[in-house]
Amino acid sequence: MSAQSTAAAALVDAWVDAFPTFASATGDSGWLVGLREEAIGSLAALGLPHRKLEEWRYTSLAVLEQAEWAPISPDAASTTANASVVSAIESLALPQEPAGALRAIFVDGQLDARLSDLGDAGGQFAFHAIAEARRGGAGAELLRAHLGQLAEHKTDAFTALNTAFTLDGAVLEIARDAVVGAPIHLVFVSQGSERLVCPRIVVVAREGSRACVVQSHISTPSTPSTPSTPSTPSTPSTSAEPAPTFSLTNSVVELCVEANADLDWITLQRESDATVHVSNVQAHQARDSRLATHTFTLGGALVRNELDVLLGESGAEANLRGLFLAAGKRIADNHTLVDHATPHCVSHELYKGVLGDAARGVFRGRLVVRPDAQKTDARQSNPNLLLTDRAEIDTKPQLEIYANDVKCSHGATIGQLDADALFYLRSRGLSESDARVLLTRGFANEICDALPDPAIAAWSRAHVAKALRATIGEGSA
Repeated sequence: MSAQSTAAAALVDAWVDAFPTFASATGDSGWLVGLREEAIGSLAALGLPHRKLEEWRYTSLAVLEQAEWAPISPDAASTTANASVVSAIESLALPQEPAGALRAIFVDGQLDARLSDLGDAGGQFAFHAIAEARRGGAGAELLRAHLGQLAEHKTDAFTALNTAFTLDGAVLEIARDAVVGAPIHLVFVSQGSERLVCPRIVVVAREGSRACVVQSHISTPSTPSTPSTPSTPSTPSTSAEPAPTFSLTNSVVELCVEANADLDWITLQRESDATVHVSNVQAHQARDSRLATHTFTLGGALVRNELDVLLGESGAEANLRGLFLAAGKRIADNHTLVDHATPHCVSHELYKGVLGDAARGVFRGRLVVRPDAQKTDARQSNPNLLLTDRAEIDTKPQLEIYANDVKCSHGATIGQLDADALFYLRSRGLSESDARVLLTRGFANEICDALPDPAIAAWSRAHVAKALRATIGEGSA
């Protein structure tokens, strides 16, 4: 706690003080009451992370200290389905979504059944709302068996914060040997300001199953103040400026992929500049399983993504792909860990960054090969495009290899758009802006094209193209 600023310590104290009233109103089952109390104790002991910690060296959380982040009350009524919420949801609609495909809509972290389509899953999977499961309703045993098993609240402050204050989210169980044809879509809409929202997701992909799950985050037009950039120590707000207001989304996901299961996990973050987003995804893979994660960070004043994958049994394969775009003074921070704990496992990782204006990107990819993990095949790459001289990227790919019969590689590149290619396109009649958009889309689309279905790939390219136009400037390519 000594390395924290006074404001950060005060914020943690405020959350700790708010916890008893919050917890007493949840109506939780007894086991969860104890887990919440453990978590708030961990938060009090850990405090917020700070830049003296190696994993937070490049990212300041000073923006969090500017507001009184009040957790949403368990007694809060479901948000009215106003036009801006409906419009935000429709902008995320998956292409050719078949009738009956599951789309669960969470507004400010709580399920809105009126906006959701919780159709019949035909026995292929089971969806349960955490709000019901934590009170002993449907999905209670599944929640108790898996909540907190992968995401550790004793060592991570934001996981502790989520565990203490989570109200709702999804518990998904993909049935054994089921092949789920349509994507399962979990949509989280954030609105308002100075709100703390802590969605939680637990997914269990049973043996031999195959499924694709999309987790989308979007925000509606912000209320009172929508700043274009977060205030940081290097760019303090002046006394004449109104204090910027943000919403804080603190998401935790736990993915349990059983033997021979195949899971595609797609995350789309497209929130506004009035949003701070902290995400923690923890995954465990069993024998001969396959997990592919696809992370698209396209918005948010400050986004911090943690993704840890444990290859726990032989034959497991993990593919981690990510694309992060940022302009203005936004910060996009991605930390990954792939832990090869057993022999004969494969991991391939590709994260791409596109940064314009005075934006900052961070990539820290850690790859660990344990002593017994012989015959490991692992690759990691982080190419980045800087569109201006003011944009920055801090990239740190890491290999920790404790076995001697492995194939491992890693690398990172930082560059700008090719001047000859720009000249060629302009000589063919494109404006400079259009040429820059076209070349940058070619760089970014490699991540989109790796998605498991051509229609979903096209859906992602549309969102990426919109974000690129905002990142680069007006262009029609």
